[in-house]
Amino acid sequence: VKTADTGYMSRRLMKSLEDLSIHYDQTVRNASGVIVQLRYGEDGMDPSKMEGDDGQPLNLEHLFVKMQ
Repeated sequence: VKTADTGYMSRRLMKSLEDLSIHYDQTVRNASGVIVQLRYGEDGMDPSKMEGDDGQPLNLEHLFVKMQ
């Protein structure tokens, strides 16, 4: 595959994705408000909430066991 072809495919992909946005209910919607994906991300977890106040990653396995 030529570099020009790769760049063109990348540009087309970015242009098709630029009207998508994530709303507060974690749905992905296009500019018309139509839901494209019900939950952002594969697991629906917010990466910004997955670390403690000190910036260290949380031990999620420990938290899940503690919650049971």
